Amino acid sequence: TDPVLLGVLSRVCQHQLQMFERVTAVVHGDEGRVCYLCIGKHFIFFVNREMDGLIEGEQLSYLGIERAVTDSSTNRLFLLELKYDPDSSWESERILVESHHREVLLERIGLCWQAEYMYRNFQVKRFPQAKASIGSLLPGTAQHLSTSNVDHLQVQPFKLYASHNGKEEFKHRGYSFFLREDFKSLAGLKSGTFVHEAGWEGEYAAQRVVVPPGVEVTVHVDDPKP
Repeated sequence: TDPVLLGVLSRVCQHQLQMFERVTAVVHGDEGRVCYLCIGKHFIFFVNREMDGLIEGEQLSYLGIERAVTDSSTNRLFLLELKYDPDSSWESERILVESHHREVLLERIGLCWQAEYMYRNFQVKRFPQAKASIGSLLPGTAQHLSTSNVDHLQVQPFKLYASHNGKEEFKHRGYSFFLREDFKSLAGLKSGTFVHEAGWEGEYAAQRVVVPPGVEVTVHVDDPKP
């Protein structure tokens, strides 16, 4: 965490902060907004990308979080489900967050939640967390982030790939590997370059992917070093 930026964000939030991360958040079902998720002692803040104000008009208490849901189909998305509070100015019941350091961020939020719970209730309780496919829970909301989240495209290395169903496997200089069945050696040469002349279409995690004709894969095998 950059101490200079941490100081700037602390002044915006008017609270001492422990850490921050630049994330994309979806609140009220709007388009994803780039902002800074800031971790304080008692509250979470969402500071706008210009770092001159909050994207919401108040702080979010840790005990205002019902639970955190980690997306099982990506490495970046998580959902904060909020408790109903008639006195809160938060209109949304959920906050969807895309983070490049999801595990670190959730670990810190969990520690702060547990500390706040113990401080307020004189009891020890674990931060409530769950795993689920956020795309199936919130298909309309998750779609706002799906175009930029390449984690949705999970490679399936054995489907329609060579060496299955009696197909000849691909080899180069003693190494074998998997490629789609229609890849061919360039001009029949053993150069390690393979071309898929037609291209193909596929569906990965409910997303349509088009691979254009003429895609080349080149495998380099260096000589052993003495």
